[in-house]
This record gives sequence, structure tokens and C-alpha cells, in this order.
Amino acid sequence: MGPMRLLPALLVLGGVAGAGRHDPLLEAIRRKMSALLRRMPDYTCVETIERWKRGQPCADCRSWERLRLEVAVIGGKERFAWPGAAQFEDREIEQIVPPGAIGTGDFSGFAAAVFLSEAAEFEGPFEDRVDGAAAWRYSYRVPPAASRYTLRDGLNSLRVAYRGAFWVDRQSLDLMRLDVEADGLPAPPLQIASARTTIRYQRLPMGASPVLLPVSSELVLTDTSGRTSRNRTSFGHCRQYTGSSAVRFDEPASLTAGSPDPRERRRLPPGLSLELRLAGPVDPESAAAGDAVEAVLARDLRSEGTLWAPRGARVLGRLLSVRHITGPRSGVGLLALEFTRLETSTFEAEFRSRLEMLGGVVPGARKPADVAVAGQENTLVFYGRLLRLPRGLPMRWTIVH
Repeated sequence: MGPMRLLPALLVLGGVAGAGRHDPLLEAIRRKMSALLRRMPDYTCVETIERWKRGQPCADCRSWERLRLEVAVIGGKERFAWPGAAQFEDREIEQIVPPGAIGTGDFSGFAAAVFLSEAAEFEGPFEDRVDGAAAWRYSYRVPPAASRYTLRDGLNSLRVAYRGAFWVDRQSLDLMRLDVEADGLPAPPLQIASARTTIRYQRLPMGASPVLLPVSSELVLTDTSGRTSRNRTSFGHCRQYTGSSAVRFDEPASLTAGSPDPRERRRLPPGLSLELRLAGPVDPESAAAGDAVEAVLARDLRSEGTLWAPRGARVLGRLLSVRHITGPRSGVGLLALEFTRLETSTFEAEFRSRLEMLGGVVPGARKPADVAVAGQENTLVFYGRLLRLPRGLPMRWTIVH
């Protein structure tokens, strides 16, 4: 089965309607949410996703991985990119991240569907508490005919009804939590048996006044074979999007955003061997797929008497996967990375490369064979737990094109 995905499309914004017209408290909540969502500025945040899977890749296996993305809400639409990328992608999120369960709509899709349309039917209020704070709770349901909530399993897609609950602060009426659960599952041929999302909100500073934004979410999916995926996402570093918010973090300090880059652009010939040393450590306790990684040339880059780049030139890349799989008897860690850009004071070059070997033993490994290189996938395989790659770790890469 391919990657599972949730797609809560934005509904057409409407006024207070449905059950709200008979409930003064619900009317007040929906008016407040309508005002907040309608005047929400375009903004961007960094989201860190941890994904756990049970029953994959074997029945008794469990796996974990961590991803990091920039997500922006621009004109009401969510867009994604790797951290520090020059611009946000036009591609769908499942075309950017490694295969697996992924969801969208945490920022505005679900909230708009529940509060700004006439689709939902409500029941409440009920007195409740969220993290010790007094809250009002409402249950809601969106029937199939009014739903625009789509589930995809990689092969099939289906628009489904959904239900859930939301909690607001009893004094301020600020949204605190929103739960969403797909209804009517399983529904063959869709291979998803259940899908549940929980989103928590807080007021965060942005521009002239605080805005209500999600701070975390959890998505739990179970397929029809009983395999479960759980994603926990945290959001941080939120700021107003101005059209230039996605600044490349890996640009040289001497260049400011928007300044012209005077360096020549060159093409490096295939077959060149890059002797690199990591410029900083890679720690699996915090590292995530999407993080930038930097190395320096450990020796001059030469070919047939031509000096292509001097020792010490910066080589830039990105982590592609930070993952651990536990099987019935043992575990294996996988750390995939790529280097794609070389910079000197006078030129830069973009390229594709293949990892050939490590030049030293990774600290913590009992023997060199505990860390292997899968060069075609640019992956380090750790037979046991993932280990920290130290600053200065030597590596050899070959430019393929």
C-alpha cells in the first residue's frame, strides 16, 4: 500500500448558520473564529513530524522517523518546502517527503470546515477541562453530502463524512483543541480503517497582535490489515509571510537576502571524487530529514591537472532520512543524506553525488562493520541504534552528474 494521506479541503467561507442560530454561545464562538480566520495573515512555520509505524516493514516490526518542513499558509492554501529552501514547492506534500502517513489541514482547513460553513451539526455545550483549564466542549458531525474531507491510501481516494469535538476557553472563547475522526470506515476499496486527528492551539505573537495558531497535532491511521501509523507534529518559529520569508539558511554570511550573487556558476564533470569532512555534527537525537548539512573539502578537488576547487571549500546538502526500524531480534538505523552544491569565493556548482565510503569509525560503534554504506541510496546503515556523526568525520563521495 502506498502513502496514506488526509486532505481536508477548505470549504467556501460562510456566515453563522446551522445549529449556531439556536445557541447564543455557539454563535459567539463561531463569530470569533470567523473573525480570526478571515483576518489571519499569510504566515509560515517550521513543522517537525515524528512518525511511528507498527507492522511495517514486517508484521512484528516497528519503525520511527523524524521529518522537518517549512509550511506556509498563503492565500488560505498550505504550501511546503524543506527548511531554508529558496521558495515553497508547488508539489503536493507526499511528493516532497518520504513515503508514509501524512496529513494536511492542521492550520486552517479543519477549522474553516467546522466553523465557517453550514456543513457541521453541533451538540453541546458541555463543561470540561483542557490541561487543567476550564473549557466548553461541543461535539460536531459533518454528513457525507456536506463533507469535503478526502482520504487517500496511495491507490484510492474517497471523500468521507467526519465527526469530532472542539474545546474553547470558558472565558476568552479561544479555540484550545479540535478533534477530527473520519466516519464510515472501512469503505473498500480504500485501505484505511480509521483516521483520527487532534490539533491543539495557542495565541502566538505575530506582527502587531497575537494570532491563534496550532502548536501541535497528532494523526493516527490504521489500515485494513491492522497496521498503525502515528504522527506527532510540533510547530515553531512562526512568522508572517512576506514573499521572502523562505530565506536560504545555507547562504554565505557575506550575502544578504535579495543581494546579487556575483559568483560564477560551473558544472563539475562526473567521476570527480570529493574528499569531505563534516563541518558540524549530525545528532540523531535532534536531526530530521530536511535539515541542511554542511561539509568542507578535505583536499583540493583536482582532475587531469585542473584545480576545480580548493581545500576548505563549502559543500552543502541535506538529510533525506533519519529512521530506525526494530525487528523481532534486532534493530537497524538508517541515515540518508545528499550533497548537491559546492561553493567557493568565486564560483558555485550544483551536482548529484554518490556516497562511497566513510574514512573513519563512527564513535560508539563497536567495530567498523557496525556502520555500513549503501551507496546507491546514499544511506548509512547502523546495525543497532543510530549514532552521532561527529564534526570532522571523513567521507568520500563521487559526482555522478
